[in-house]
Amino acid sequence: MDINEKMNNAIINDDIDSIEKTVSKGYAPVRVMLLNGCTETRWVDTTELHKTYYDDLSSDEKDFVIDTYKDKFNGKKWLDNLMDYHDKKVETWELKNGTHISQWLKSFNK
Repeated sequence: MDINEKMNNAIINDDIDSIEKTVSKGYAPVRVMLLNGCTETRWVDTTELHKTYYDDLSSDEKDFVIDTYKDKFNGKKWLDNLMDYHDKKVETWELKNGTHISQWLKSFNK
């Protein structure tokens, strides 16, 4: 049983302990639009989001990022600005952990 099925069962059965344990592990609910126009809730692991560039995220993770930051941005290029904002967070994390491409390139100049 995947995380979405477990959480759907927990919600139906009012199993608050299971929901709290899942949220404490870094999962968050996100509403996604299906191809048929309906929406459903999916649970996304948010612990790795700040380590992965926007283009490499799954569609559910992208939906979560959009839902999280959409109120910060408006105007015609709001999505581009949101993507840049997310990617800068990833670059910051990479620089902090020594995995950014610029650090790799510097190793050739030594």
